[in-house]
Amino acid sequence: MHEAQRQAYLQALNIASWVPRGAIPGAAPSAPEVLAFVSEASAVPAPRKPAASPAAEPAQNQAQHEHAVAAPVAAPVAGSDPLAAVRQELQAESATASVRPVRNAPDAPKPEAAKPTEPVASTEPMPRFTVQFARAGALGLWISLPLGEPLGERDPVYRLLADMLLAVGAAKPAWERDIVHWPLDKQGNLPSDAKAARDYLSILTETRHLGEPLSQLWLIGAAPQLALAEPCELLASSQLLGVPALCLPELEALLGDAALKKATWHSLKRFHSQAH
Repeated sequence: MHEAQRQAYLQALNIASWVPRGAIPGAAPSAPEVLAFVSEASAVPAPRKPAASPAAEPAQNQAQHEHAVAAPVAAPVAGSDPLAAVRQELQAESATASVRPVRNAPDAPKPEAAKPTEPVASTEPMPRFTVQFARAGALGLWISLPLGEPLGERDPVYRLLADMLLAVGAAKPAWERDIVHWPLDKQGNLPSDAKAARDYLSILTETRHLGEPLSQLWLIGAAPQLALAEPCELLASSQLLGVPALCLPELEALLGDAALKKATWHSLKRFHSQAH
């Protein structure tokens, strides 16, 4: 690149560059074309464009952009001012760069739609109860103890139970000392749901049945009836380990309900007549 063209590029880019204006004592002599370019550039100052107002700048830039796109860039005329030729070339490059297609920025990733949560399967509540077992000959009794204490001989419900056994000709009950509290006091990590309670009561009934076979079972109250595989309606009969079982109401409920007590007597007679 010639020195004159280089200096023209630097001036068009507004880059200040120091050049000697004359011979410097003790310095290497400057090239003649450099001194000629400096003297020529200083003699003919470049005209300054009037500053455009901020409101007119967008319209002016738009007009320059349309002119650069529509009109072809004229080639520099040979023998003309080198500064004007360089300025014209730079304007042509700027117009070409402005019409280049702009790549669209990649679309931002769309947030994934929230997946519907699966419904949580409902579980049976953990039962809490106290029951006690008694044997009246071949008749086994599982009795619910709402107060958590064994029945006393002076309790009204105990006398009611004795009358029920007497009505069907059963022997005097022999009560087990140990009563069953569920959930167990020392069960570790064992489950305590309704299924676990059902299995536990079934195992306890099986041990009593294997020791001395049972011909019938009374399940008095809702807690002993958990041992059944299927829910049992009140005063209806079912099967537990192959033994006929009668689902009876709570003894406390029988004391204050005469109609329920009458229905219970009929159910007891029908249940025991079918067994014999």
